[in-house]
Amino acid sequence: MPYRVEIGAAAVRQIDHFLEYLRRYSDESAEKYKAALQDVFDTYLSMTPTFFGHFRETGAPNYTFLFSAMPRQTFWIIYRVDEESRTVRVLRFHSTSLDDSSHGL
Repeated sequence: MPYRVEIGAAAVRQIDHFLEYLRRYSDESAEKYKAALQDVFDTYLSMTPTFFGHFRETGAPNYTFLFSAMPRQTFWIIYRVDEESRTVRVLRFHSTSLDDSSHGL
């Protein structure tokens, strides 16, 4: 049974900022990476969220998925899993090029 994926307000803002950045250069690229990100949510996070490791900066209960966008641009998808309600809560979409302590968790 799949998990329900909920995207928190901070993660929505960060994802929107990333997609807006891409749209400045190419609507096609923005749509490509939006679809890839949705695939991550629909496939990996909803089906096997605990397969991925805990976020090294915070440890449990936060998990991470490394999302590769463009060459040399990757993001941590930081999330929590509630086994009881079978919910994955995406907390942050954090660029790996930023200082780890800037994720706000």
